[in-house]
Amino acid sequence: MVIDTVGLSVEASGLDVADLERRGWDVRSTRMHRGGEVIERVKAFVTRTDGVTLEWYDDVHWLTVRGSLPRVLGLTNDVILSWPDTVRALAVVTGDVASEMTGQPLPWLDGWGVWRVDPVWAWPCDPGPYIDALRMARLARTQTVSEPGSVRWRSLKSGAIYGRFYDKSKEAGRSVPLPARLERQVRPKRQTVRVDGDPVGGKASDLSESLCMGVLASTLRRFGLDRPIPSVMASKRVLVDAWGPRKGGNLWQELLTFSVCGGWPADYSQGKVRRIERECRAAGIGALSLDGELPPLAFPSPV
Repeated sequence: MVIDTVGLSVEASGLDVADLERRGWDVRSTRMHRGGEVIERVKAFVTRTDGVTLEWYDDVHWLTVRGSLPRVLGLTNDVILSWPDTVRALAVVTGDVASEMTGQPLPWLDGWGVWRVDPVWAWPCDPGPYIDALRMARLARTQTVSEPGSVRWRSLKSGAIYGRFYDKSKEAGRSVPLPARLERQVRPKRQTVRVDGDPVGGKASDLSESLCMGVLASTLRRFGLDRPIPSVMASKRVLVDAWGPRKGGNLWQELLTFSVCGGWPADYSQGKVRRIERECRAAGIGALSLDGELPPLAFPSPV
């Protein structure tokens, strides 16, 4: 599955709040006091049975739509879509779903903007050891949040989730063929995510299989999931080979502390933690296995 959830937006000046309300949409009005003026804003919104949510902002004539692409095609959201099916689902969201729900013809897919896109990949292995290993991994400007069955990376600024690795079987409440999932949540207008040095754009026309695969490949490299994940004991040799006996040994002591404490000690400054993480990544350690070396997660080369 190259894309799971997607959020798209488009200018839709022909819509009317009253007409949307007659179609079953809910409407919410908010009033704000600014400089002695009262500003009223009206939003119409609706969520379909397939989980697709649409919102229309009356003051700016802007329509947004968000949904899971497998569910749009009538499938369960653990299904892996091919890229042609992904493109078909995107066209269904903008051409069929949005037009049907608004009762208005809307632009083709290339005329829409992207405010959220979640590239995702999955593997048929036990996700538990990888979830444990990723407790020390972190995306830039995020905080790592560990939970039963998942590890998430939450923005330090907004609290938004930028990515997660999780057990899809546990989330779905049933066994699925590909339970180990890596998902990256990209919001082009709020964060800069680069693929081969170029930022991910905010237009639907920018979406491609190679772009989504590139986002996932760079995330795998940062976490060290594209190579064998060393155990705590084996990481000492890796660090010493990279930094020499003294510095490498000191870094290994820090990893040993992390594994014993189940995280970084509370008295470690943010600067110290970031330095340790940075120097470990430079040595090739992005994650740390708690029980023997873990094999890398195979991933196709971006097309």
